[in-house]
Formats: sequence, C-alpha cells, structure tokens
Amino acid sequence: SGKYNISIELLDAGGKVVDREWVENVSLYTYDMPVAQYDIYPEEPTSAEDVTADASSSIPSPGESGTKGSYITNYTWDFGDGTTAYGKNVTHRFPDDGYYNVTLTVYDSNGKSASKTVTIYVKNTPPKVDFSVEPSEIVAVGERVYFNASVYDRDGYITNITYDFGDENLAYEQNTSHVYTKSGLYRVRLAVRDDDNDTTTEAKWIWVFDGIVDDDYSRDDPANGRWKSIQNAINDLDDGAMIYVYSGIYNESLIIDKAIEIYGESRGGTIITNPGTIIDISENGSLFITNLTIKGGSTGVRVSGEGGGNMIHYCNIYQNDVGIFLYGRSCNELIGCDITSEKQDIKIVNSGYNHIENCSITGAKNGIYLENASDNNIYYCSFRSNDNAIYLYDSRNNTIGSCYMEMKNATASGSGLFIIPVYIIGIRMVDSDYNLISSCKIYNASHYAIHMVSSSHNLIASCNISENGAGIYMVGSLYNVVQTSIFYKNENPAIILDISSRNNSIYRNVFLMNGETGDEYIQAYDDGEGNKWYIETRDTIFSDSSHGEGNFWSDYTGSDGDGDGIGDTPYVIPGSAGSRDRCPLTLRSDIINALVDWGSRNDPWVRAPVPYFWI
Repeated sequence: SGKYNISIELLDAGGKVVDREWVENVSLYTYDMPVAQYDIYPEEPTSAEDVTADASSSIPSPGESGTKGSYITNYTWDFGDGTTAYGKNVTHRFPDDGYYNVTLTVYDSNGKSASKTVTIYVKNTPPKVDFSVEPSEIVAVGERVYFNASVYDRDGYITNITYDFGDENLAYEQNTSHVYTKSGLYRVRLAVRDDDNDTTTEAKWIWVFDGIVDDDYSRDDPANGRWKSIQNAINDLDDGAMIYVYSGIYNESLIIDKAIEIYGESRGGTIITNPGTIIDISENGSLFITNLTIKGGSTGVRVSGEGGGNMIHYCNIYQNDVGIFLYGRSCNELIGCDITSEKQDIKIVNSGYNHIENCSITGAKNGIYLENASDNNIYYCSFRSNDNAIYLYDSRNNTIGSCYMEMKNATASGSGLFIIPVYIIGIRMVDSDYNLISSCKIYNASHYAIHMVSSSHNLIASCNISENGAGIYMVGSLYNVVQTSIFYKNENPAIILDISSRNNSIYRNVFLMNGETGDEYIQAYDDGEGNKWYIETRDTIFSDSSHGEGNFWSDYTGSDGDGDGIGDTPYVIPGSAGSRDRCPLTLRSDIINALVDWGSRNDPWVRAPVPYFWI
C-alpha cells in the first residue's frame, strides 16, 4: 500500500504514443490489509499545547465483497512518551519538548490490523514570568524598592534568574531589593532562563524622583524625599532635580530659580492655583512640567529674563488672565496643552525660536499674541472662540502651519462692501514681515480671516478660508503672496486690497461664491497698485498653458476654446486698480468638491489634509 506517481500513455493503432499524462500521489492499497492514516494538528506543537490526532482517513481491509460492510473496530495510539489513547479522534499534550514517535494501530472487522508511525517535534514552552514592585513604581532617590517574582516552567525547571535594574546593577535572586541613587526613568528587566535555554523577559518602568510631593502628607520630610509643599521641595532640592506631585489642590505661587522638572500624577487632578502669578520662572531658572492643571491666576506661567528654554507639556492652563507669558526668553516648547484664558492664552514678547504644537487654545481675546517675536513655529493647533486667534505685531519669520481656527461669529459693525476692521479676526498682522501661513483653515470669523496692516513679504499658501465676514484684507501691505488656497462663501470679498497695498501676488487660488450681492458675486476687490492676479510661468500645475496660471473663479463666464485649462478672456477684478486675472483657471468639478471639503475640524486639533493636487 502507499502513494504512487502513475504514467498513463495513449497509443494509436500502430503502437505510437500520442499522449502521456502524469498523475501524482495516487493512493493504492493492497487488497487484504487495512490502511492506518492520520493527521496531527498543529504539526509542530509546543509542550503547552493540546495536540489533536485525527485518524478518520484510515481504511478497513476489504471483505469478500470489497470494503462494503467492513469497518475499523479499534484505534490505538502510542504517543511515544509512555502514554496511550483510544479512539478515532483524540487529544494529547506532550510532557516536554523533543522528538516523539507517534504510532497509530487500527483493527478492523475482518480481524486484520495495520500501523503507521510518524516522528513529530514538540517545541519547548518558554518559562512564564511576572514580578511586582513595592512600595510602588514611583519612588524617591535612596528609597529601597522590593521586587518579587513569580516564575514557572511547565516542562522543565528554571536555571537562571537575572534582574537588570537599568542603572548598571544586576541581581540574581527571585525576590530581591534595590536602592536607586540617582533620579530618572529606569526600565527594570527580569530575564528567566529554563533548562532548554529558552529565556522569557518581563519589563516594568520605575520612576525615581529627587522629591515626591503630596498635599495629604502631614509635614515635609526631606530626609526621606517627601514634601507637603511644592515650593518647599524646590527650595530644598538641588539644581536639576525631578519632582513628582500627587493629585491634589496646591494653593501655591512657585518661584523657579534653578533647573527643575515637575511631573503631575493626573493632568486634571494635580492642580496648582493662586490669584497672582502661579509659576514664575526667573532668569536663573528653567522648568520642565507635564501633566498639571494651572488655574485661577493673573498669569499661569511667566518666563522672563535670559537663560535656557522651558518645556510645558500636556498641561491644562485654565481661568487665568494670561495663560503663558514668554518675555525675553527664547527656545521654549509648548506641546499638547489645553489653554483657556480671559485676555491672552499665550503671550510672546521679545522672544524667538519657540515651538508650539498640538495645543487647544480657546476663548481669550488673543489666542497667541506675538510682539517683536521672530522664528517661532505654531503647528497643529486648534483655536476656538478667540477675538484674534493669532495676533502678530512687529514680528517676522514665524511659521503658522496646519492649524484650525473656528472663530466667534459676533455681529459685524458697518454695512456695504466693507466691514469695519476690528474685532473678530483669525490672524491679525501689523508691521509683520516674512511670515508663513500654511495649510490652515480659518472659519466663521465675523470680520476677517486674515487682516494685514503694513505687513510685507508674507506667504499664505494652501489654506481654506471659508464662511467668514471677509477673507484677507490688506492695508498698506506690500509684496505678499497668496497662493493655492480656497476661499469659499465668505460674506464679503475673499481678498480686499486697499489703495496703499502694492505689488502683491495672488495666483492658483479657488474663489467660490464669495461676496454675494443678489445675483452677482464680488469675489475680490483691488484698489491698490501693481498687484498681480496670475503668475507668468511655463511650469504650470493645473493647465497646459505655456503662459501662466491665475485663479479659478466660480462666476467666470468665459470659455476655454483650446481646452488648455485657461479661460480665453481675462477675469475682471472689481476696484479702482482695474486689475485683471489674465489666466483664469477652468478646473474640474471633482477638484473643486475636494477643496470645499478639505480642512474640517478633528477634535481636539487638526492635521490639515492638504489635497494631493496642491502638493
């Protein structure tokens, strides 16, 4: 019996082979013996897994009239580990790793038997390991930490236990202890090896602090690294100390005059409050804080003087007159903060190279105010219900990217084509040059999305400016560029250039239904001089033109006779300048629809999904 490869030949009448076919793995059985066959799942089990043995493919021997009426009467299994089992389908677990000869013997109703033996390999089961940390995973420098391990090897025994405490110290007992002499974050690894040389590793993080603060302590205990007061801990500890603060309400005003790191237990539960300045970082101080709530003061965090930068990460800064005030100190970092203030959420004066990212900025008169501030980066922030989301005064070389601004919708004052330039504005720029505004959505400002006064050489690119009182209003502003942006359903013109605004360039933008006046639209208005509403270039993006590209205007009535994507007649820009878009774009409707939908809010902040055809 067995499986064979069979060659079948077809001969013609003269004995010539005209066709040949191979048939592989054909099972042929002897006439008078049963056939023992089985499958084992999984094929390479571990010693911790149940194995299923299935002999349902076994065949009885034929009787006088063939296999009809014959049947298997007994299935006997020998697993090669000293155990046997009976039945067509059985389960088994091997005691250890290694090679085992598994034999199946079948007996049939004709009194005949047959056997089949297969060698299988059982893989080792690695040891199991876990360990606990006492008194907790938050400890002070010099505090003894206890480690208790639970280890088990089901198919053998443990040959080695090694703790690596993350500070170049090791231990080899199952239950041990250790004292850290320096603050920091340590990864403790417990490695356990069994008799088959398999190793399992478990790891836990241990935070070691120079000081631990809890308002539930009865008193300060510096000898054991415990304080009731945050300020007392700062005063007692050395420069560079790390402090952990348990949840609670701390009525304190902190003076930071050295390098300090403060970690809160709970962002919403570790609260520092004071009616004055809550955290004041002096010239000699620098601070890293995270996971705190700072509320109820005239200023939440004030940074002044010279010195190193500060980092404020993942904090709630609520109900202060000014949330964060950076004065004269550069290279600060604000990441992932929620800031809601009365006057200004973030105020930056005489400061540069600050980085603000993934912050939610709400409710204040000015979300971020910059004065004489340069080379700052503001990315992925969400602004809601501010009078001015961002106000730049005498500031340059700043970048505002991928931000979402949902403004107040206060009632606009004034009437007619123009609205009075005050009040609810997405980005306000006064005497500010060489700034970049990119991939932002500005929505619902009752006055202007962007208001520029005496500001030059700024670039506004790939923005979505929708449903505001007006889009961009330039007063006395020169050499600015507005490109690859969409202006959608702004109540007044999407771009307004006053009489003293000159030599600005506006091209490759999409203007959709702005400045509706009855049956007509006034999408843009130009009273300036030398402003250009198209770009002369052979490197076109949206068209096959060799002359240049302008903007798409939803109310353009001209035709594109040669199909090059540029209208055959100019688009007339209202206003005393007599400007023309000489290369108006004729875009496909699918591009227009994608642009309208682009830039919706993704709470709590937005990463603006710039359409692929803008890139």
